[in-house]
Amino acid sequence: MMISSMTRNALVLGLFAMSCVGLVALLAGLTEEPIRASKQHARELSLAAVMPPTLYSSMVSYDGTSAPASDHIALLPDSEILLAKIDEETTGIILSVVTSRGYSGDIELMIGINSALSITGVRVTAHRETPGLGDKIDRRKSVWIESFQNRGLNDTPPTIWAVTKEGGDFDQFTGATITPRAVVQSVHGTLLYVQDHYELFFGRSRPTSADQNISSSLTKRRVTEWLIAGETQWSSNE
Repeated sequence: MMISSMTRNALVLGLFAMSCVGLVALLAGLTEEPIRASKQHARELSLAAVMPPTLYSSMVSYDGTSAPASDHIALLPDSEILLAKIDEETTGIILSVVTSRGYSGDIELMIGINSALSITGVRVTAHRETPGLGDKIDRRKSVWIESFQNRGLNDTPPTIWAVTKEGGDFDQFTGATITPRAVVQSVHGTLLYVQDHYELFFGRSRPTSADQNISSSLTKRRVTEWLIAGETQWSSNE
């Protein structure tokens, strides 16, 4: 009788475990596609935020065997470098980078840079910074991240790539300096990285200061047109 009871209990437990495994597998199957679609949608929004669609007609992955190593930045593992193109000409580049200098750990960024070596957009894609303080680097929390727009190596000297507390041109947050400092350093480092490997990514010689100014002016105009068009569309949808 004791053996029969133990066998029965074991069978019940076995069936229960199998049911749980089946239920978990079913739930995973049901949620896998929505999660994938949500991540893809978030990625598309980030891409549009860092590289306005008016600046390219297609987006392709950099086909080098591997990205060059750098002392300036750390590329996000398993991420791809994207090249914005109009016809066959590369007009911009998007990189996903990570900095470990955040107050609460790693901060992941997506950064867009045009052919004039000016920033077309920056977005924080992952972080664990303190809510109400360091999390203001997130565009959903504040517009601070927009302060990089149109900044470049030509118009922003190296000493200015710092928070205002340290003589730079970028605001720090009340009670939080480490977080914005980490982002500023990472964005600046990314610009230096692209400058160092300009010919590799863009397939032509790096532009002179005069060329950068002309190209930057055209980019600003295109970005402005894009923003105006977006505002018009948003207004019509209200």
